[in-house]
Amino acid sequence: MNFIKKQTIGNWLTLAALVFALISAIIYGVNVGSAGYFKGRTSEPLVAATVIAILFAAAILVLSSLKFKGIVGKVLDIVIGAMKILVAVLLIFALLQFVATRVEGLGFIYFSNADVIQEVQTPANLASASTAVTGFVFYGIAWLIAVVAAFFGFRKKNAD
Repeated sequence: MNFIKKQTIGNWLTLAALVFALISAIIYGVNVGSAGYFKGRTSEPLVAATVIAILFAAAILVLSSLKFKGIVGKVLDIVIGAMKILVAVLLIFALLQFVATRVEGLGFIYFSNADVIQEVQTPANLASASTAVTGFVFYGIAWLIAVVAAFFGFRKKNAD
């Protein structure tokens, strides 16, 4: 219980960003693996950025609980601060990669000519498109939380 009381708003927000990034990655995996227009259309930079962002967020939570004095403590504070910024940068990069790999397909599915729309708007393609849009939303939420978390401290001033 004492551990929970020692956590800052920044740590809770970082945890929330980690959870939303993990959910986003799962949605992306479902989008790539399910039947429909986007089946098998992967983006390696998106996956790499998401995995690194999740690992950095987890590292922030672990490292913020460590207490060092002197130069090591100052270096650790700088590293944690840099990782907080990198988590937000990596998540927006992942979101933009996701959108970039899906925008043409979404346009094809939703805005095709009337003569081919019945062939394009199959239930599998529409489900694939809605999963992609859901993924956009979750990546966006994860990014926004990570941006806000970067502005909060990661240690309480009076914590032992």
